[in-house]
This record gives sequence, structure tokens and C-alpha cells, in this order.
Amino acid sequence: MAPKLQVNPQAILEAGQRLRAWEARWAAARERCQQTARALAGAVRAVPGQRFEAAAETTMTRLAAASERVDALARTLAHAMDRLEAAFQQAARLVAPGSEVRSPLPTVPLAVGPDGERLPSQFVIQIPLNPIRADLEKMIDADPSLTAERKAELKEKIQKMADQHTPIPYNLACGWVALSMTLSHQLGRPIPAQEVVNRALETHPGFRDRVLRNLASDLQANRTVKADSLADVEGAWVTTGTTDLKTVAQTYGVTVESFTTPAGDRDPDAVWEHIGERLRRKEDVIALVNAAPSNYAEAPIPNQVPGTGLRFSEEHGEGSVPAGGRLRPWGSNGVPHWVVVNQLEEHNGERFVVINNPFNNRTERYRWEDFLKAIDGQKRHGSQWGFLAVSRRED
Repeated sequence: MAPKLQVNPQAILEAGQRLRAWEARWAAARERCQQTARALAGAVRAVPGQRFEAAAETTMTRLAAASERVDALARTLAHAMDRLEAAFQQAARLVAPGSEVRSPLPTVPLAVGPDGERLPSQFVIQIPLNPIRADLEKMIDADPSLTAERKAELKEKIQKMADQHTPIPYNLACGWVALSMTLSHQLGRPIPAQEVVNRALETHPGFRDRVLRNLASDLQANRTVKADSLADVEGAWVTTGTTDLKTVAQTYGVTVESFTTPAGDRDPDAVWEHIGERLRRKEDVIALVNAAPSNYAEAPIPNQVPGTGLRFSEEHGEGSVPAGGRLRPWGSNGVPHWVVVNQLEEHNGERFVVINNPFNNRTERYRWEDFLKAIDGQKRHGSQWGFLAVSRRED
């Protein structure tokens, strides 16, 4: 019989408190030891005293590192408890009277950074210069339209960017951020969104070439260098398509598969069942939708689904949240945007979908019909609509 897993939240919190108290006492004792070492070294000015002072400093450095690890462990325990509490609160709301859970909990995590913490939005993702610098300079050298003097100027700009560690924003990273969420879920460990972009540059020559063309276009036009949609050179778009996501997912041992459903505007029940079946098979579903392009084009919105007692975003409390990235009906003012289908829910006889939205890296809850209205035209193929299923490859 398998042992039962029991979690004692109070014991975990008390352990974190003891670790923090121990770290404080450790720091005080370490400071007293350092003062004693300096006093002894000062009393013995000869070589033995100097050696003692150096040895003591080395030891103190190692002890300080140990103290930092203890503090990090305490913070990790506190963070884990916060996430556990949020998960239980979400589950409690979903199983309240009149509610049915239509997919396992918890499901797909939000995007994280290298430290494992949730990213504030997709817009913190950058294009690292060093791994692509040599190829960027080669592209400039190979451009026959540029004079030798102009090439030297552009390479001097690149050198200055490297010296000043100038960031290269990547404003169109929603596909890679969405993929990182599904990779974390399928592999059972955090896969930072920035890591996925870095791997795409390393392993996907097509994407790497498009980024290089995009950056070279900005350099030549004297624009701020960033990976976005302003490049005026053919083949320099840095948005992500299905092939891009499939190519990079394969390097993680994960499969991205296209699948179709009946058109949602004709048979919404069939789309519900198709996506629900994928989730029940422990696959993740990525959808291309139409979304608001900015946090600043409209006022913040209440954090609630109108006409219900449900939150719009589970990561936020009462009040309002930024409107950027919010789903809009296809054909209205908006932009194509990748999101991850997290959960299908029913509350009081009404259907809802919860998505992971890379824009502000948060969960968002929509009525099912509003989600279907937002499916982007690129995925509407007559009587069929297209989605992506992500699953761990069985070797």
C-alpha cells in the first residue's frame, strides 16, 4: 500500500521561522568571530597574524555562503506555502455548490524566470546579444548595399551595446512563453521562458536568421534595437508559428501536434469536447486568439467575470487588473496572440475556460462563448478550427 502524503502547513511555516531565527543568530555569531579575528591579527602584526587574518576571512566567506543558503531555503518554504494556499483556495472555489471541475487540478503553471519566480509579463524576455553577435556582424559584412564605412559604424554600435550590456527587448515572445508553460507542465519541472528563447536561437536556424534580420534592420534604420514587428526587411518577422514551436519543443523531448475541431461558431459543444478530451489525456492545449495589444489603450478592468461571483484572474484579489492581452472577438481591434488552455469549468450551468495568458503572465477566466469568438482567423479554416496539443514524447 502506497504511503499517504500529508502536508502540515503550520509545521512548514514554523520550520521556516526557525531557519530565519537561526540565520539571524548565525550572522551575529559570525560578526563576533570576525571582530575577534581582526583584533588578534591587529595584536600580532607579524606574518603569522596576517596569515591568520586571511584564513579567518576565507572561513567567514564560506560561512556567509552557508547562511545565505539557509535564508534562501526559508524563502523557498514560504513561497511554496503561498502557492499551496492559492491552489487550495482556487480548488475550493471550483468545487463550491453549483460548480463542476472538468479538468485535473492543478494544471499548467505560469511562466517563470531563472529563479523560479513568476514573471511579471512576457515583456521581460530579451534577445541575448553575445550568442548571436558574431552572426549579426557577418550579416552586416555580407550586405552589398552597405559601404565599408557604414559597416564599420554599425559594428561599432554593436560593440557599444555589448560594452554597455544594452538589453534587446523581445516584444513578440508570447509563443515561446506559452510553450515554456506547457514544457514545465509536461516535464514536471520549471522551464524558464528565457531559456526557451535562448534554446530557440541556438537550435532553430530559421528563427535565429529572422531575429538577425530584424536586428540588422533596426541598426541600419537607426531605430532602437529590439525584436519586434517594425523590421522592413522580408523574412524578418520574429513572431512564432506552429513550426517554430514544434521545432524547439522536440529538443526537450516534447511533441507539439496540430489538431482540428469543428468550427466553434457552428458547434461550440464539439470544441468543448475535443479540448476537454485532450486535457483528460494530460495533454496541454495552445490556442491562437485575438487580444488587446496594450495595457495602456484602455483603463484597468474589474477582477471579476461580469454577472458571476468568479474572479477574472486567480493571481489577483479584489479590485482591478490591467486590460492588456485581454481576449477580444476576432475581427475587432487586436493582435494574434498565443495562450494556453488551463481548465474547462462549469458554474451554475454555464461554461467557462481558464487560460494562461503570457501577456501579463496570469490566469484569465472567460465565458466559453467569448473564448470561441476570440479564436484568431489564422486558425479558422472553414468548417474546421485549429489548435495545438502538447505532450511528452514517449521514447
